[in-house]
Amino acid sequence: MRKFFYPRLAVSNLVKNKTIYLPYLLAGSLMVMLYYTLCAVGDIAAATDSQGAQVSSEFVKMCASVCQYMIAVVMFYINSFVMKRRKREFGLFSILGMEKRHIGLLIGWEVVLCAAFTLLAGVAVGILCGQLGFLILMKLLGEGVALEFTVGLGPILQTLRLFAVVWGLVLLYDLVGIWKLSPIQLLHSASQGEKEPRARWMVTLLGLVTLIGGYAIALRVKDTAMAMLLFFPAVLLVVIGTYCLFMSGSIALLKFLKKRRRFYYRPENFIAVSGMIYRMKQNAAGLASICILSTMVVVTLSGTLSLYLGGQEFINAIAPRAMNVSAYFTANIDRNTALLRDWVKDKAGEYNAQPTNEYWLYEGDIELIQQGDSLSTAGEATGWNTLLCMVTTMDGFNAATGSERELQPGRALIWRRDGQTITSLDLGGRAYETEMLPSTYGMLPEGGSYPVLIVLPSYEDLMQMQSLPTTDGEPRVTTYLYGCDFLGGEASLQALDEDLNDAWNYNEFLNMSEQQVENGIRRAGYDTRTSVTLNFNIMFGSVLFIAIFFVGLFLLTTVLIIYYKQVSEGYDDRDRFVILQKVGMSQKEVRRTIQKQVLMVFFLPLGMAALHMAFAFPALCRILRGFMMTNIGLFALCTVGTLAAFAALYGLVYHLTARTYFKLVRA
Repeated sequence: MRKFFYPRLAVSNLVKNKTIYLPYLLAGSLMVMLYYTLCAVGDIAAATDSQGAQVSSEFVKMCASVCQYMIAVVMFYINSFVMKRRKREFGLFSILGMEKRHIGLLIGWEVVLCAAFTLLAGVAVGILCGQLGFLILMKLLGEGVALEFTVGLGPILQTLRLFAVVWGLVLLYDLVGIWKLSPIQLLHSASQGEKEPRARWMVTLLGLVTLIGGYAIALRVKDTAMAMLLFFPAVLLVVIGTYCLFMSGSIALLKFLKKRRRFYYRPENFIAVSGMIYRMKQNAAGLASICILSTMVVVTLSGTLSLYLGGQEFINAIAPRAMNVSAYFTANIDRNTALLRDWVKDKAGEYNAQPTNEYWLYEGDIELIQQGDSLSTAGEATGWNTLLCMVTTMDGFNAATGSERELQPGRALIWRRDGQTITSLDLGGRAYETEMLPSTYGMLPEGGSYPVLIVLPSYEDLMQMQSLPTTDGEPRVTTYLYGCDFLGGEASLQALDEDLNDAWNYNEFLNMSEQQVENGIRRAGYDTRTSVTLNFNIMFGSVLFIAIFFVGLFLLTTVLIIYYKQVSEGYDDRDRFVILQKVGMSQKEVRRTIQKQVLMVFFLPLGMAALHMAFAFPALCRILRGFMMTNIGLFALCTVGTLAAFAALYGLVYHLTARTYFKLVRA
């Protein structure tokens, strides 16, 4: 029986400490399930004939590799809470005669039992979730598939390898932590409290400066390129500011409340404020982490969800017609464009299809120098004042956007991504009066990457601009965009679409042009709405699928931090509230005090997350414009909906953890 002593003692310890180990085991099982599901979905998708599924499998596998590091960090984080509560117990074992090697053996058995439980439970649930996850991925990709129930050995081995390493490192960390402390230190480690921290005003000031700096950067970005360049520095400043303000600013706030006699000298406020000041140093890091994770949840889910739901806008911008051709010319533009349209009609005629709902437009690009509120080809270029502008004609703009605007000679329409007004335009000495387009003008094909769009009255105006000299002496390239839908039988249209998708050769038009046109053709490209839709679903469907898993991991981490924070505080506060009840404090007053103490800090991270999101919203809108997502109303709705759903879940977690806290204190 002696050889089973340590396993039996390990089981007994886990049962006795179920308050801290049940969430630990549940969290470990969920992480195993999440990782196995990702590996299984990637494995099943890679074996599927669907092109979209095979491409998506690569995205999912990349996500799984990133999740490895996050899972390891989370496991170490929650293990630190568990070991803090267990050190006193291990110290008692040492006093009773156990050597450290015996305690190490006991810890080893506990880790083995926890690892075995989480792996078995996580993989068992993951086998079912893997099949469900694959179906969800196919739904997001817009593809149907007949699912066959399969359990691959590869995902199981990947999961076992990862968590064997993670649990091994956790065991090593625990053994080193026990080995460094004496029995007396272990016995008193759980009761060692924090000294009342000082309000470090320099740290508070640093937090305010970095937070305001991050907000200012997010509000000042004017275009997509600047938003993508400066968004992550702004995020870094906000993260630093959040931690500084929670760790020092919160203490300064509590001490300010302590000086307000009318507020502080009430039983519930007195106990809540004094208790939080006493332990705020260790609480602040957890609260700041909750705030950052909450912001990440809202940003990730709202952004990816709005991109996916607004997909039709993206598809219409890239492929406004069933067939869309881009050709790039330097000479003989009229002859080349006529040749291209004839080629399309001949190609459609092979399948008894007829082009309809046609549009075509000419466009060029030019670098202009901004001086104040004017744009001109003249002036000194410094790099910072130079803008690459897309230029088209009024007829082309109307055809592509479906508008019916008119533009008089000598006038130009201008749209700027950053909304700045331009009052004058000069193209090679030819001046134009300007009129600004609203930001919702309707995105032109190939126009998503340009910060400025200029619409000129006529084709002649565009050609005059194209005749202006370039800095390198090369002729300017005129882009010709042509698109059409097709009339015909469903079978013939499907055959035409498949032929254009599968057999299109960029050189086919070039070879034909070399025989019939003297020069001037650079290259040609082609897209169908079918191929663009497929590529959109592959990209953004995969991104949304991955975002759901990251959000799940963020939420799990947030809930665990909140739970163990409440449990740790419950154990720390139990003796204090016992003394208060002995001197006359009622159970009702204890509950009211607990609610006051929890509410004062519990919803502070959520409020800060909402504040972060409000200031980040303009920059996020500009980043989404880079993906041709201009429906700000949809993004705002997704953001508010995500924040509301997260707040509801947050409130539920508060309710459950507050009950756990009260039970521990009452015990």
